[in-house]
Amino acid sequence: MTDYLYTPLELAIIIRYHKMNAADYTEMLHNIFRYDNARLAPGYQHDERKLMLDVMDKLNYLSDRRRYESEQEEIARDMADFGLSVDTAKSEVQYTCSHLVFKDLRLRITYININRYAKIKLRTLLNQLGYKRRSSRIMEYIFECLWVYGILATYDGVKYCDLESIHLDETIVFKVVTE
Repeated sequence: MTDYLYTPLELAIIIRYHKMNAADYTEMLHNIFRYDNARLAPGYQHDERKLMLDVMDKLNYLSDRRRYESEQEEIARDMADFGLSVDTAKSEVQYTCSHLVFKDLRLRITYININRYAKIKLRTLLNQLGYKRRSSRIMEYIFECLWVYGILATYDGVKYCDLESIHLDETIVFKVVTE
């Protein structure tokens, strides 16, 4: 179940993808901490400052990887000079692109888009997940993710959309179910 939770790296990827400025992503992170706290990875649900700093750290990493890694090596050397230890082991991130698609969809609807919905064709969604055709297995996975992230698939924002029976080129309107 932890695969479905927001990690700092995934949040940083989404922020970079949407080209958000500092004020916008700070507000989004604050709102995630305040309203979507249960969807944050363990260790971030009770510490907003840590969430902000780790997301900013990942943003720095994504913007210039070589420079970031060289600075981390220098910091580790400086800390060793003062007799302090730092865990320099790279954190293993269990990262799946398919979960990121739905995390981005929820954040886009909830915090990024003014309209509070997102339109996407089924073919595009399948393509983002790495598939060309729908199968019962991939549709089951899509339904599971929609349920976990509280997203409703509709035709026009009101009428429920059965993803298994619609045409691949039909546009789906996704909305977040208010809890």
